[in-house]
Amino acid sequence: MNPRRALVVVSVLMAFSCDVRGQAPVAIKKPSESEKASGPSTAEQPSAEAWNRIQQRLDIIDQKLNTDQLESRLAAIEKAIADLKRSSLLMSLLPAAIAALAGILGAFIGGSVNERLQRKRLTGEAAMAETKARHERELAEKQAKLQIGNAVVEWQLKQLYLLYGPVRALLGQSFGLYSQMNKVLLQMKPGQFRFVKVNNPEQNAQQSEEFQIRIGEEWQRFRTVMHIGHVYGRDLGVETYFDEIVEIGKRVVSIIEQHAGYARPEEKDLMSVFARYLAHFAVLKHLHAVARGSLTKSRSVSESLMQNDAIQPLKVDLSAVFPLELHTLIDEGFDGINRDIQEWRRRALA
Repeated sequence: MNPRRALVVVSVLMAFSCDVRGQAPVAIKKPSESEKASGPSTAEQPSAEAWNRIQQRLDIIDQKLNTDQLESRLAAIEKAIADLKRSSLLMSLLPAAIAALAGILGAFIGGSVNERLQRKRLTGEAAMAETKARHERELAEKQAKLQIGNAVVEWQLKQLYLLYGPVRALLGQSFGLYSQMNKVLLQMKPGQFRFVKVNNPEQNAQQSEEFQIRIGEEWQRFRTVMHIGHVYGRDLGVETYFDEIVEIGKRVVSIIEQHAGYARPEEKDLMSVFARYLAHFAVLKHLHAVARGSLTKSRSVSESLMQNDAIQPLKVDLSAVFPLELHTLIDEGFDGINRDIQEWRRRALA
């Protein structure tokens, strides 16, 4: 037996015997040169039973070191090493893959964000354009309304200055003279003239004073075109009143003839009332000329002839009397135009 082999066997045997006895194995000294020359002693030779145990131990070791198991273990180790190599390759490629994926994802996200921003910008620009267009339309509408309003106000101012204002003022002046004349007549002949309170259907049945003249035994409402012959030139001192009323009437007629077209469309009855006034004044003007001519002639004759001379009143129909509705319509139109102008001014300042 090879000395080295024997030494290994002895070592195994000693380790086995120590295991059996529960003792620590004894260290085997390396043989000296003299011992190598003389060969192993017989005392060191193990017994047959020990060899059997050694053989059994070696068999156990052989079983444990079975070739198939070794091959499977080696295969497992090789597989683990291959997996480790693949893992290493994957770990080496993973950063590049992550970087590439991050780049692609970044490009996609950037493109998506850019698209959204672009869409938002375009939407904002469209909204701004729509808002600007709406503001321009509103401004154009306001300017158009303002121009229309200015035209309407200008037209209403013309209505006010050319028709309603002058006619209202002249009618007020004429009515003031007429009232003064009535008071003079009442003072001159209280038995022939009087004021009475009556229900006025033109003023919603409200009571108003009515000036009346006594013709024979009958009291009648005093009308200029009906009763001018009873007072003009009768030494009652009312001739000047009549003359001024007729002059004012001439100016009213001139205004109506020139500016009747400025009548408000809401006042549909005003044109017919204008026509009645023109007819009334034509009769009054004629009667006044007749009465004034008669007075001039009477002053050129003797006192005795004048006492026997009387101006006979002309036959005039009641349809020729002054249309009282004219006062109401002119006042309503004047007030309505002023309200409209104030409303347009309020809108312009709002």
